[in-house]
Amino acid sequence: MNLSNKNYLFIVGQPKAGTSSLFKWLLKHPDICGSSLKEARFFLDHSYPLERPFVYDGSNLDEYMRFFEKPDNSVLMDATPDYLYNQNALEASEKLPNARAVVILRDPIERVVSAFRFFKQSGRIPSDMTLSDYVLFQDQNKVTSQTPVQFRALDHCRTDVYLERWKAAYGDRLLVLDFEVLKKDPHRCVDTVTRFLGLKDVAIDRQSLGVENRTKVARSQSLSRTYNVVRRKLSQKMIMFPAIKKKLKPFSVFLRSFIYKELVGSASEIDAKTAEIIKSWSEAQA
Repeated sequence: MNLSNKNYLFIVGQPKAGTSSLFKWLLKHPDICGSSLKEARFFLDHSYPLERPFVYDGSNLDEYMRFFEKPDNSVLMDATPDYLYNQNALEASEKLPNARAVVILRDPIERVVSAFRFFKQSGRIPSDMTLSDYVLFQDQNKVTSQTPVQFRALDHCRTDVYLERWKAAYGDRLLVLDFEVLKKDPHRCVDTVTRFLGLKDVAIDRQSLGVENRTKVARSQSLSRTYNVVRRKLSQKMIMFPAIKKKLKPFSVFLRSFIYKELVGSASEIDAKTAEIIKSWSEAQA
């Protein structure tokens, strides 16, 4: 099997823009095999601050195949939204001629607010940090290789800068979707991606196209932080044991119901100054 000529689908961004939902919806297509970890993170840069069990070095695609239970399927799918900001993922396009990429774009202010709430509920930012503090901190501190992902939300707003690089690398192998369309008409988005991949349309129950990875509120930040660390490490260990992972899933669902509760109320209030900072970053040019 020539692994470089396989058909890959990378859902490469943006974070907090519906990538988990699109990934799950596309799993319903019989010709698509999703990675055992929704975020395989295989093509991230070596210095990018996210854990992963394997890293692409240009010659180890055989390790990437460990993420896929059915590697002979027509399309192998990996939804790692941080790929959008990584050079390694871009350069991989040259060695994977049949790889295609999807980017979902969301209003920058809505996306930053969503990221803020997500990282707060997972215990990765201080519990007393306000949205304004969160944005101002990033505006005043340059992103380096040591900057954790929870404090890269503003840098991730530089959509035009990153997207232009992907357009140049992938050309017509890149599909850009609108988050609002994804939210209002998921069936249309699934059909659009299916045609983009050259696959036949399949009937998918509209009732099954629900929202995934919806942000909730942690009852305890320390417990949430511990749960997320342990869950990620176990998931990485279980790559080669999908049957065991499936058996553990009900227990994970139970734990989540204990640790988190539904988010009630409107989005965090955002003042004019904070909104202007986010807007300025989103309008940055290469």
